[in-house]
Amino acid sequence: MYVTDQAGMIVCIVQMDITTMEEHVHSAMVEEIIPVHSVMGQGNLIKPDTVRIKLFILALLQLFTGTIIYILFRDTNEILVFQLLDISYGETFLSEYVPNFVKYQLPDMLWASSFLMFTKSIDRSKYFVLILFFWLILLETSQIYISWGTFDILDVISICIPFLVDYFSSLIISCQRIHPKGFL
Repeated sequence: MYVTDQAGMIVCIVQMDITTMEEHVHSAMVEEIIPVHSVMGQGNLIKPDTVRIKLFILALLQLFTGTIIYILFRDTNEILVFQLLDISYGETFLSEYVPNFVKYQLPDMLWASSFLMFTKSIDRSKYFVLILFFWLILLETSQIYISWGTFDILDVISICIPFLVDYFSSLIISCQRIHPKGFL
């Protein structure tokens, strides 16, 4: 039997031995307090460590995908690491068929998303997310003054997109916690 408290939390009642609801609540042994959204519609509760591991693996996949796109479809003369290592093979034969968005903005978006997921898998604090966001924007805008890359406003927008998606999805989830039957 589940009873909700005033904060919208579900209190799981394990043992009851009196018939009226008021007496049940006062005499019950409370096993744990869990949020409403984690119980509704789910048979098993997801453990936080499982979520962190999945976030970490997804972040690795996004980091790898962004790096592969960057290496395969960009001119090696534009890549700072390849310039330092004196590696030059020009552009790959497929790069002319790949849209510019995929070559130039998608890797930035995937990297920003992967760094965001790495941050959330380690610590869910919004302060670390804000520090990461401003750090990535600072790195991109520093290309205006330092000649280690080419500044592009579309790169800044592509860095902002994963953070906006994260912010609005967190906002929707928090509204669903407050109003479980819908917030609209």
